[in-house]
Amino acid sequence: MEPIAKPGQRRNPVAPDARIPLLLILCALLTGCGLDSQVSVRGEPPAASEAARPALPVDYGYSRDDELRINHLQVKGTHNSYHRRPAFSLFSEHKYEQAPLDVQLGEYGVRAVELDIHPSSRGYEVYHLPVIDSRSTCALLVDCLAILKRWSDSNPGHHPLFVWIEPKDELGGGVFDMDALDAEILSVWPEGRLVTPALVKGDHASVREAIVERGWPTLGQVRGRAMFMLLDRGRQRDAYLRGERGPGALDGRVLFVHANPADFDAPFAAVAKIDDPSSRHIPVALAKGIIVGSNIGSASRSDEGNLRKLRAGLRSGSHLLTGDFPAPVKGRSYWFKMPGGTPSRCNPITAPGNCSSLDVEDPSVLRRGRQVPGD
Repeated sequence: MEPIAKPGQRRNPVAPDARIPLLLILCALLTGCGLDSQVSVRGEPPAASEAARPALPVDYGYSRDDELRINHLQVKGTHNSYHRRPAFSLFSEHKYEQAPLDVQLGEYGVRAVELDIHPSSRGYEVYHLPVIDSRSTCALLVDCLAILKRWSDSNPGHHPLFVWIEPKDELGGGVFDMDALDAEILSVWPEGRLVTPALVKGDHASVREAIVERGWPTLGQVRGRAMFMLLDRGRQRDAYLRGERGPGALDGRVLFVHANPADFDAPFAAVAKIDDPSSRHIPVALAKGIIVGSNIGSASRSDEGNLRKLRAGLRSGSHLLTGDFPAPVKGRSYWFKMPGGTPSRCNPITAPGNCSSLDVEDPSVLRRGRQVPGD
């Protein structure tokens, strides 16, 4: 396993992994060797740019990995995934506690997380609000990402993990240093372990054109990876796009950015956080191939109200369903268990027919085969 960067430390984001794919290719050409007696090597994603071509994907034996795509999933997620209950809760919406991230992934079947970030001298800190709701299971962004990465290293057959990053500027500070944000992510997750805009865009003019004309990468191309998304609807998003809204808006960037409904046809439009699972905008987004996240369970809402939200979210086809209760909680009857999920399931709106949850992720093969190249 590669070393984890200390707070504030910058590692070469590509050096540890860059040599491995070439060695594997030479090995295969000269000796016919394989990755492991249990696995075989798949081809690289079609038309991917050289910058987005890392380790060769591994075949974990999923029979539909060349057919099912990222947007064919429906995934269980958590809201404020780092959150710890305040010692004294001033507001009902703060009265919940999330398990450590690796417990959420391993025991609760969570595959989508949300991390709120605040700039500091130590790097990006992770918490909700200063003073009144500032407790977290992982203090720094690099700490949180390292926990996700270690779990991924140990379970390389997982479908992509989805990570919302929300810049918090409630005190009215300036725009974030977005280059530093990309660097923080790359210091823990090398590009070869990410679903990036460059990987999706390939040789197309824009991310949007690639999604429309070719579609999202297949699950076989992206198992063992994480996909990062910036959750901001205003100036932080504009800063991340460098003020550019044309085809090159996400060139060289690590994260995708939230698309408002008015932006669904913009060159950068690929993901959207539509909080209301009953929103009329969700069918429009799904028809355009946009990956949608919605909220389905809140500590401030009644169990009955949460159940209504959950049912709406499941029916809607929203891909990433996030809430405060991924597991049973004392004193509440509501918690989110994905119906028929293993732990995720085929999206009821976007997935092709005869899709099975075991085609998406099968717990029995999460650890099968060799560790992902580069670690």
